[in-house]
Amino acid sequence: MPALLLVFLVLLGCPLASRSALEVPSATSGYVELSRDATWLRLLHYQGGGIGNTRSAIHSPEFFLDPQGSTDAAAELSATVRALHQPVVVGGGG
Repeated sequence: MPALLLVFLVLLGCPLASRSALEVPSATSGYVELSRDATWLRLLHYQGGGIGNTRSAIHSPEFFLDPQGSTDAAAELSATVRALHQPVVVGGGG
């Protein structure tokens, strides 16, 4: 459960989290371990027999933020956190 709490603190930008915990991750950071969490893998609809042998059941590239997101949970987590730290664009016209 502590890993899940860390996900929420990081992804939601909770002010209670330390500044270092809110930094945008790289694929080689501590997020690699977090990306192996069963909850994260379920959110990505990953299937397979163990770490390194997983693939998402989702085949649409629009579902993932990282081009390798369907096979690389760490890259997808990193892209998700980066996206959550981007400014929100309201409106935009069209």
